[in-house]
Amino acid sequence: MAATTLPAALVSRPATLTDAEAITEPMNICSIAKVGHPTAEISEALTDWASPHCHPATNTCLVLDGERVIGYAGVWIEPPPASLYSWAHVQPD
Repeated sequence: MAATTLPAALVSRPATLTDAEAITEPMNICSIAKVGHPTAEISEALTDWASPHCHPATNTCLVLDGERVIGYAGVWIEPPPASLYSWAHVQPD
């Protein structure tokens, strides 16, 4: 059965523009595991969040352990309606 709440030490909240740098760490840890090198850049998050179809306050979620971002997810639809952007990255530790 999947957990319905986070462990007490963790909190979740929507991403803000000031989180762009912090989310690159879990994204790059995941890309290193997949392809052997980091692929995420701060500008990538800022470009995604600048889409008129993405609203970080409602389309993103961070999971934090203290101040450290340990998980990040985003979902939104880009026209035409068949285009859905969705991803999640989680620190392996």
